[in-house]
Amino acid sequence: MKNSNKIAEKQDMVLGDLSLHENRKEMLRMGTLAELGLMAASLTHELKQPLFAIRSLAQLALASKGDAHSHLESLIKQTRALEDIVEAVGSYAREDTGMLTPVDVVGQSKRAMEMLSHRGRERGVSLSIHEGPDVCAAAGEPTLLFQIIINLIQNAIDATPSGGKVEVVVSRNGRKIFVDVKDTGDGIPEHLFEDVFAPFYTTKEFGKGTGLGLHIARELAERCRGELCIVPSEIGANLRLSLAGWPSPQ
Repeated sequence: MKNSNKIAEKQDMVLGDLSLHENRKEMLRMGTLAELGLMAASLTHELKQPLFAIRSLAQLALASKGDAHSHLESLIKQTRALEDIVEAVGSYAREDTGMLTPVDVVGQSKRAMEMLSHRGRERGVSLSIHEGPDVCAAAGEPTLLFQIIINLIQNAIDATPSGGKVEVVVSRNGRKIFVDVKDTGDGIPEHLFEDVFAPFYTTKEFGKGTGLGLHIARELAERCRGELCIVPSEIGANLRLSLAGWPSPQ
């Protein structure tokens, strides 16, 4: 009889563990859907800017006002911005092939900053980028790295009060390439350095964040065989993306 009770207790424990595991999986799934919902709302905002520019430039070209060639060049630039947005969204669902290629991290950072420039202006936050000496290409997947950088800059802008600044610094140390995204916000206490990467951790108001943004960014970094962490900073926060430099042909 005692053995039967013990077996029953073990079965209950196993079933309980399975139930907790399934509940956690469901929470992650729902959280991811919520994150995608917020991203869709953000996309609506991000897409309006280049779409408005494309329409205005096309109207100017049709009316033959100004330099038509310049207008067409700007049209191409804005359509590329739209392509970047679509590619960035697709990176969330793209299967990890394990294939890495050389990526121009400075170029990706500039494109990401340009895409979010109007967001910075709206919040009164200045954006800048600095390139250290001897920076080479990094090993990674272009659209994944682009999405990570977009995510980090966007978070930095949201964390920075009006009149503050967000700075992207791309540097090299030996065979490592670093992308540091620094802001002048309130910063992150050192005891929370790992917590912010946990699923559902957020300090934003309800409905403005799911707490999955940095969690997903770290997963994407790992898919590029890189690391995403927080570096201690006296002012604001400093999130660092570390990547392997692309092997030199020499």
